[in-house]
Amino acid sequence: MKRVLHISHTDIRSDSRILKEMLAISKLNEFKLFGLGFNRFDGQLPSKSSEQLSINTKKMFALKFKFLPSTLRYFFEVCELSLIAFIEIIKLKPHIVHCHDVNPLPLVTLMSFFIRYKIIYDAHELESDRNGISKTNGKLVKFTEKICWKRINSFITVSESIGEWYLNEYGTKDITIIYNAPLFDKEDRELLNSNKEYFRSKYNIKHSELVGVYVGIFQSGRGIEKLISLYEKLNNNFHLIFLGYGTDIEIVKNASKKNSNIHYHEKIDHNEVVSILSSADIGFCLLEEVSLSDYFSLPNKIFEYINAGLFCISCDFPEIKKTIEPDHGKTFNQNLDGVASFLKNNKNSLLSKNYLNLDNKLLWSSQISKLSILYKHISKGT
Repeated sequence: MKRVLHISHTDIRSDSRILKEMLAISKLNEFKLFGLGFNRFDGQLPSKSSEQLSINTKKMFALKFKFLPSTLRYFFEVCELSLIAFIEIIKLKPHIVHCHDVNPLPLVTLMSFFIRYKIIYDAHELESDRNGISKTNGKLVKFTEKICWKRINSFITVSESIGEWYLNEYGTKDITIIYNAPLFDKEDRELLNSNKEYFRSKYNIKHSELVGVYVGIFQSGRGIEKLISLYEKLNNNFHLIFLGYGTDIEIVKNASKKNSNIHYHEKIDHNEVVSILSSADIGFCLLEEVSLSDYFSLPNKIFEYINAGLFCISCDFPEIKKTIEPDHGKTFNQNLDGVASFLKNNKNSLLSKNYLNLDNKLLWSSQISKLSILYKHISKGT
């Protein structure tokens, strides 16, 4: 049985994408799965393990250096991660290393010269041009990816546009697009009926009133304040629920206190998201064009909304537009011109129509198939 090590700078135990990928590969019964992740926050989570999958989680002490400039702090984080990963790779001697995002990539690449293993590089976004990264750090990330590119055996990313950007920048590579669809497939649709009244019951919303939802992180670049402004101008025939957490959580909570049609819901387990979302009518994804990664993205929430049968209202970014239009939603420009009138003019049809006509390519089962093909191909000769 071949050993596969998944390495991430995040806490794998709470990273749904990595967990789903590891679980999918473990079911092939050809691989023994190991995970190395880092607890970047206070508090402890129990380790997850099974016969085929074991996750080791370390504390990230470099995060305490908040007084340092971001580039220097990033350097110390990479050094700490690399040291721990070095020890883990020496002990495990894996056949395949699945590297999530750029932070572990330099060490993973360097060690491949001494321990023969295949490298899968899994970029969860466009790493060098993402929301929150400085220009200096972005250039450093781009340099890192460029020098490591030739040693990478297979590349995974989350959208076709991001994949094209990587190939254009660094050269031809075996590439697989894995959509971050929820762990929820056609056979799970019966579960949707059990929570159909959840939001209306919790917030005392009438059946004649349209329920919109935003799920995800509350932070700048996500259109949070634009959504609040939109619903402050609508009456109580239109309700908005914010489900999640983030740095802008107080903005959301204050808006919910001031407006009877805006509501806050705490974060829930990712396994419950689709079922809970099914009790809304429309889902919002209003990213702002703050980075190339955002512009080329195909966010988790789009798949969660689609799997829950919601009509999607989103920004008009290329990957999102071609995914949701015309069957699953409608896109609007960054100023949200026309959203309010669209909601008012289409309220009854949005209340009555169900959008559960899923394409197979948008289901997690299709992503498992692509991932299995990749692993079987890359494991040859290891």
